[in-house]
Amino acid sequence: MDANPFQTILVPIDLSDRAEETVRQAGVIAHCFSAAVTLLHVIETLDAPFVEFRQFYEQLERAAGDSLGRLAGGLRDRGLSVDEQIVYGRRTREVIRFAEEGRFDLVIVGSHQLTPENVGRALLTISHQIAIACSVPVLMLKPSPPPQ
Repeated sequence: MDANPFQTILVPIDLSDRAEETVRQAGVIAHCFSAAVTLLHVIETLDAPFVEFRQFYEQLERAAGDSLGRLAGGLRDRGLSVDEQIVYGRRTREVIRFAEEGRFDLVIVGSHQLTPENVGRALLTISHQIAIACSVPVLMLKPSPPPQ
């Protein structure tokens, strides 16, 4: 086995408020393994002809590019190698395809905090679907619990 099992790490992000914390934690892990990081954002497409929504998609892509650039900049400031990618499609399917075709060593996803009351809905979340269906190892980062 290679001394460094995680040389390439994929971090799919949804640009929510949790994305910054997910990227920060992924950066810590990447630093430990001297791994290259790819930040991926999937723009969910509608079941309609792409050309009908071209301007809408272009606006989403610009906003995603700005956010990815900001998040990637924080990792680069820490000396990490970072790539930024934006793709279109169904989020779960595209993340899995990208991870497997890119031959990543690890996928790091942010997850919702689960409780006994909402655990049944967990399988409906994108992060859990990725964790279950992806052939690449997946690390799920849950939000830190609030201070007590």
